[in-house]
Amino acid sequence: MKLDKQLKKLLQDADITVAQLSRATGVPAKTIYHWMGGQKPRDITSVKKIADHLKVSIDWLCFGTESHSRAHGKLEQHMDEVNAGVFEVVLRRVGK
Repeated sequence: MKLDKQLKKLLQDADITVAQLSRATGVPAKTIYHWMGGQKPRDITSVKKIADHLKVSIDWLCFGTESHSRAHGKLEQHMDEVNAGVFEVVLRRVGK
């Protein structure tokens, strides 16, 4: 997984800090720092928020590759990886 390198490069290219990215996406800065340190993401929705904000696909952000499909970057494309344990999906109740 290339998330750590890709994320560092995107932040440098965009000239933004982890704190700014955290505020813009709602993903905790601590989480972003962990990813940049090599920790694997446990919540694909947070990865999607970061990818969307930085205007890249999840494929490019995590693996350094681009998808050639029209559904480019959609969560459904990554269900095999989620089911294989590459990502941990966290379910939380958001309402009654």
